[in-house]
Amino acid sequence: MVHRGVIFDLDGTLIDSMGIWQEVPDQLVRRLGGEPEPGLADLLATRDLRGGAEQLIERYGWPLTPDQVLAEADRLLDEVYGSQVALKPGAAELVRRLHEMGVRLCIATASTETQARGSMAHYGLEDCFDFMLSCTEYGGKNKPDIFLEAARRFDLPPAEILLVEDSLYSVRTAKKAGFTTVGVADDSAPEAEREEMARSCDRFIGSLTAFDWSLITGEPHTF
Repeated sequence: MVHRGVIFDLDGTLIDSMGIWQEVPDQLVRRLGGEPEPGLADLLATRDLRGGAEQLIERYGWPLTPDQVLAEADRLLDEVYGSQVALKPGAAELVRRLHEMGVRLCIATASTETQARGSMAHYGLEDCFDFMLSCTEYGGKNKPDIFLEAARRFDLPPAEILLVEDSLYSVRTAKKAGFTTVGVADDSAPEAEREEMARSCDRFIGSLTAFDWSLITGEPHTF
């Protein structure tokens, strides 16, 4: 089947952002006047964002509310996404080629829309996307709302849309909702999860450089 729309995940799919979560807590603490302790990122890893903010306030004695800490964290992340996060191999070429072919493109991400736009603008790719959607507005990818909103805006049925994603639960959700799923290998995922990802997706690729163009053209094709 020829697909006329593509939904891209952001973190781990288009951009290599996972490492920033080891660095951002230290940067945040310094911006707020503290000196980060060793292993701070690992200490916060088991907390949600608000819980992490509350823990930082307690540890460093800041006269701040959790909302103030989270607002500063958002500002910091906006800066990092807009200037420091690297693209995954093949991402720029794939996005540009699809856009040139007239394929409708969007991003559906757990990060904010501002972070998605900043990261793509940094590489001159923002204008390739019709729109960007965030789970902060549509809920997590364990339910299909964000994918169905993309289909609504594309004005295309799910069967004519690809989801390109590195998360197992996300591709499972989208596939149940009728989308064609392209799983991208996550090098940090356990082998068992990679194997399950390969079984769960309609296509499974090691990187974006191995994208299957027959999903777009309907026939074997490479660029």
